[in-house]
Amino acid sequence: MTKSDVVEDFLHARRSAAAVHTLDRDGIDSVLRFCAAHREDRPTTPLPKNLDPAVRVALRTMDDAALRAIATAPIGKVRKFIDGVPHAIHGVPEIVKNNAAPEAEQLPPPGMTEHQRILWKIKAQLEKTKASEPFRAVKP
Repeated sequence: MTKSDVVEDFLHARRSAAAVHTLDRDGIDSVLRFCAAHREDRPTTPLPKNLDPAVRVALRTMDDAALRAIATAPIGKVRKFIDGVPHAIHGVPEIVKNNAAPEAEQLPPPGMTEHQRILWKIKAQLEKTKASEPFRAVKP
């Protein structure tokens, strides 16, 4: 085995590894590719369709410093950014998902009497406990 054979085998292995299609089920590779792309290439860089629309809008409207911070962040923090949970990437705003309930909906509606407000709180507590109960199948 000569030196040229070793180099040729190495280059062949490198080419075959680069040719492997990466599975991008949750969109992390596409987001990292988008964030690392040059400013002029970003409009043509595709984002996965399975990303939340709020994340897509945020990525398209972020400045270069925030996108660079995402591109250099660890994968776990990027995954948290995509999921809309606190991610601790400095300079990158947190994304609020559309399915997150705003705090204003948890307050009683204005103009209620004291009696109606108490009934509203009781009803809210009952619905809250029912929403968190696990599903139980009835035994035949």
